[in-house]
Amino acid sequence: MSKYKCPKTGNFLTQALFFELKNDHERALYTLKEEDYTLPDGRVLPSLKQLYLECGDPTEYSFATEYFYSWKHWQRCLGNKLVIKEVRDWREELEIKLRSEGLKGAINNAMDGNYQANKWLVEKGWVEKKAGRPTNEQVEGELKQASRLRVAHEEDLERISQFLN
Repeated sequence: MSKYKCPKTGNFLTQALFFELKNDHERALYTLKEEDYTLPDGRVLPSLKQLYLECGDPTEYSFATEYFYSWKHWQRCLGNKLVIKEVRDWREELEIKLRSEGLKGAINNAMDGNYQANKWLVEKGWVEKKAGRPTNEQVEGELKQASRLRVAHEEDLERISQFLN
């Protein structure tokens, strides 16, 4: 019998997989805590949050098939209100983590002279663009930023022309 299934009924375990959700800690495979948790008997329960973030899979498919019986089993676990509450926070953190890693990569590319990476950074490509008309504050901020960039470019052109002459 699989460690993911109840030996009596053969049904997928959901709450019993998590230390925090059932009193039967013998079947628990994971903890919802931030870090791995050591039971009094010495058994270590891995933090599912850490595994989720390490996997780095926003589709959750490879995570589900590695740490659960199947995709369907993962979906059943997500049906639990306490589990989905935690996973929503993990999803948000994973998105931020991936965006941070992507931004680091873009910065490295920009430092290597990649024009598109430089442009993306200058335009704050990592900031989510909201649909609809921008607010007056956003328009004013963009105009001020464009003005500062124009002045900086003019100063750069002046320095370059002095260097060439």
